[in-house]
Amino acid sequence: MKKKNLFYSSILLLVFISGIACTREKTFNQNQRQLPIHKYIGYLSEHALSDMVDRIEYIKLETSNRSLLNQIAHIDIQTDKIAISDSRKCILYSKDGKYIRTIGRNGRGAGEYASIHGISFLPDKEEIAIRDRKELLIYSIYGEFRHRFKLPILLQDNIVYSVGKYIPVTDSTFLGYLPNTKGVLKFKAILFDRDGEIIHKYPNYIFFDRKKEYITSHDYDINLYRIGNTILFKECLNDTLFYMKGNDLILEYIFDLGKYSMPTSVRESDPSSYFTNSENYITIRNVFESPKYIFLECDLGKYSPTNIKQTNQYNPKYCWGLLNKVDNSFTFIKPTKNKIYPTGIMNDYDNGPNLYPQRIIMGNTLLSWIDAYRLKAHVASEVFKNSKPKYPEKKKELERLANSLDGNDNPVLMLVTLKE
Repeated sequence: MKKKNLFYSSILLLVFISGIACTREKTFNQNQRQLPIHKYIGYLSEHALSDMVDRIEYIKLETSNRSLLNQIAHIDIQTDKIAISDSRKCILYSKDGKYIRTIGRNGRGAGEYASIHGISFLPDKEEIAIRDRKELLIYSIYGEFRHRFKLPILLQDNIVYSVGKYIPVTDSTFLGYLPNTKGVLKFKAILFDRDGEIIHKYPNYIFFDRKKEYITSHDYDINLYRIGNTILFKECLNDTLFYMKGNDLILEYIFDLGKYSMPTSVRESDPSSYFTNSENYITIRNVFESPKYIFLECDLGKYSPTNIKQTNQYNPKYCWGLLNKVDNSFTFIKPTKNKIYPTGIMNDYDNGPNLYPQRIIMGNTLLSWIDAYRLKAHVASEVFKNSKPKYPEKKKELERLANSLDGNDNPVLMLVTLKE
């Protein structure tokens, strides 16, 4: 989707700034915006975390036989509760990381799940939804099993299209994304209820023609997130960020990649050619939005500014773009020289790990996590010992936390609350 009006139009800028104090819906309606990302490729600048952060909180998750996690595969956070799954179990923690209970159990009986493919708190009730492949199971936050239903499917041209990622809209409705594995699917998303009945279908407008059906991570990746009561929707290979209003998806931003955008001819190619040629283009893998900022996790492919090998979730091929919504400024963030955390946003607040956002929660807080042994290695490094953060007392607190950990402990959550 393209748009002719200039992003830096003075009229649009004045309207946008004046709209900051208005409700979010009013801001959406008045400010449809286009960001020419392609103009910034190759231009990098350093950004200090302390310039945009109000506070950083580290949460040490209880580690015991009942709460030990193999990994953090899925996570959701409410104001006072944290739900985490390692794909085999779902554990509920308090806001300070203490074990509360395990939700459901692994198995094939009534109220049991074979494996976990997603978890989410329902917004209007004290309930949590757990995805088991083609089903959703609903539990109370007290562990009581309440309901299960099959996720809806769409049948088109003898091909079955299943729901990929989803997000609860209310306690009784869900927005589900449909990966377009053949290129001809007429609908991109569906709204369905907690009986699996389809309420509404959202039309697709990007088509291509694969000779054989297959799925890539680009097809599957979708950003579904919430700011207040507003649901936002961004497909990996679509340049448009939408917001949900009733039965419509309305344009919010256009992220214009220009010549770096993957053409449909590549998506139509066979899998081997697809994966080879995709390196020649840039994709936006994640979008995290707060009232003031939009963070874009961009896979720069062959245009990556670093050749460092991937370390855990810190993928050096991925470069963060930062849009300041107040002054409409945009930049790509320069990778750091930290060998343990080579990318992300430089943490000069307490000189802890760089911020590499994994989620945005509660509207204005970026969430990441760090393996216990990596955090210990970072704090033991000469780089950390010789560093001079903006808040030295916070560095000492982080050092005490790291020294209290065993290398085999559960990961440590990092919650970064942004300035308003």
